[in-house]
Amino acid sequence: MRFHPWLLRGVDVMFRASKTQLPLAKTVRQYLFEGYKDPLLDLLNLLNSSDFNIPFDKFGWFYDVNDDTNY
Repeated sequence: MRFHPWLLRGVDVMFRASKTQLPLAKTVRQYLFEGYKDPLLDLLNLLNSSDFNIPFDKFGWFYDVNDDTNY
């Protein structure tokens, strides 16, 4: 799969602006359920427009899927 060069440049600029580094050292519980604060997500929320809604304050695959916190 090939991506447009402007898209790649935009992603690069966002990573540099948010000072996000890969790989991230997080626990499995954070990746899946608890979520974790991410500077890139904070930057996207800051630039949020009505056309592109980001409803979360943390990143996690199943973060805030249900309200059961007794797992």
